[in-house]
Amino acid sequence: MAEKVYYLSDLERLKVIAAEMGLKAWKLENLTGAELQKPAPSVKPNEALDRIFSYLNSEVIPDG
Repeated sequence: MAEKVYYLSDLERLKVIAAEMGLKAWKLENLTGAELQKPAPSVKPNEALDRIFSYLNSEVIPDG
């Protein structure tokens, strides 16, 4: 399976695509498939993406 790479600058574009596709929940996994953030259907999709990108941009996660 080919991997896609998304950058912090892609956030707004991803929100538009997600809305067009009707996506309702997001989760974040590492390369081994372990969940770093579980889907939260009670959280609005755009807010969930904001949270994921904030997490990825935090000092907790090294660049790269």
